[in-house]
This record gives sequence, structure tokens and C-alpha cells, in this order.
Amino acid sequence: MNRTLKGMIVTAALLVLPQVASAARPTPCPDLLPGGACPADVGAAVATCCDCGAFPNHGQYVRCVAHATNALRKAGCLDQSARTSLKRCAARSTCGKPGFVTCCRSVAGVCLDGTCAGTDPAVTCTTNEECPIKSRCSIKHDADSCLAVGGTPGTASSCCNACAP
Repeated sequence: MNRTLKGMIVTAALLVLPQVASAARPTPCPDLLPGGACPADVGAAVATCCDCGAFPNHGQYVRCVAHATNALRKAGCLDQSARTSLKRCAARSTCGKPGFVTCCRSVAGVCLDGTCAGTDPAVTCTTNEECPIKSRCSIKHDADSCLAVGGTPGTASSCCNACAP
């Protein structure tokens, strides 16, 4: 086969394969933008589209949220900050992780050089007791793993809404 013919075949394949691949990849949520309009509650629309309990693994759940938020961003339904926040919350969730729990731990503030380092640098202090306590969230394999580090197992599926501020 001569070089020109090989080049034409490769070019044709490169032009056709993306179309075939995108045709094989279904839209994650065909009802995400009903009638092309932005949903009234974007967060609820993403939650409906990407049901936390419907995914066999965490990566597939996060991928669904990423595709949904990207579609909403392109449609002008949310800004970059909101898109990033939704994707971050999906990544910091137990969705697709059977048995996993959110784990809330309280972290005491530390007064360092007259400010509450680590919890609220805007607060001035003279002692550690003057600094606010801050909640931290992590994902643990199970409730016992959370309790073992002095945490409280949460009922929320994401660290974004698991612990009180």
C-alpha cells in the first residue's frame, strides 16, 4: 500500500472515530436541561441526574457529576465557581463506596501570634480557648474507622454538608 493511500485511510479514521465514539456515549442526563432551559435548582437537577446510590463505583459517580456540571456550565446555568464546588462535593462523597461514611472531627483552635491559626485567622486571641472549634470531614471505610480517630460518623453522603461549621 503506498504512502498516500495509508495517509488517506488514517485521516479518514481520525475524522470518523470521534463521531462514532460520541454516538456510542449516551448523554448522562437527557432531562438535565428540559426544553433547553436551566433548571430552577441546579444542585437538585445534578442530584437527580447522578443518583448517589445508583453507581457501582465512586469514579463513575464523579464522572456523571462532572459531565452534568459541564453541560450546565456550557448552557450558562452555573458559573465556574459553582461548577467547581459541585464537582468537589462529588469527589468528597461516599457515593459509589458501599459501607463508607462521612466522618466529622472537631479541631480546636490554636492561638498563634495573636490570631486563631488554622480555624479563623481573622479572630484575635491571647489564649487557645478564645479560638473557635472547627469541624473537619473525611471519608472513612466504616463507622468504626471514624470512631477510632475520635470522629462522629455522619449520615450525609458528602463532606460538603456532613459537619456543622
